Amino acid sequence: MAEMKFISCYNADEEFSKIDRKSPPKCYNGWLNIRFLNDSNSIIETGNRAYQREKVAPVSWKQEIMRTVLVDGHAGIPEVHFRVILPKEPDGALTFEVIDGQQRVTAILDFLNGDYSLGEEMTVGRKNISGMDITELRRSNPKIWTQLMEYGISCKWYTNLSKRLTARLFIKVLNNVNDMKWQEKRNAVVGPYSNYVRESARKDGAILHDLFTRTTTTVRGK
Repeated sequence: MAEMKFISCYNADEEFSKIDRKSPPKCYNGWLNIRFLNDSNSIIETGNRAYQREKVAPVSWKQEIMRTVLVDGHAGIPEVHFRVILPKEPDGALTFEVIDGQQRVTAILDFLNGDYSLGEEMTVGRKNISGMDITELRRSNPKIWTQLMEYGISCKWYTNLSKRLTARLFIKVLNNVNDMKWQEKRNAVVGPYSNYVRESARKDGAILHDLFTRTTTTVRGK
């Protein structure tokens, strides 16, 4: 088996621009830093796809991710998997879709976007950064800010993956676990029908086919 090519965030644009959209799907080992996530925020897709579990991480969980990044750096963030979507136009931009690691990436981006503050009892060196938001951290601790931006995360890049292959990769390889429900597996089948069923189950007041008629029962206490 040939050795898997390594692509870092520093040469990703150059390497992926060489790939033909008609070439077979391929996987590459890789590495990126948080600066790349921050700078590429607009072209990184972290929203739930049909094949992904709909679990929302609480702020406390996100704070623990940032504790790993800033305080417990020896632990390391687990590997993240990206689907590289090549541009249709020659001068178009690459898009990076998070296949696995969505919540880890979102936790970091949400902190960078100022959506929550750091948790309690967080000390870097002799600096107490507990409860700081991104603005305060950057202003009062520029050295820690730089360390945050340079924090590295290993990853895998996948090119020319269809939606179906991406769903299969997510279920059969990356999340081949016992607690994945059949409904979650059915969500992996992308397409108009799957999207209709999925959206119909979510929305109140939607115009539904008789198949999805809902009955609400009110149980009154004694």
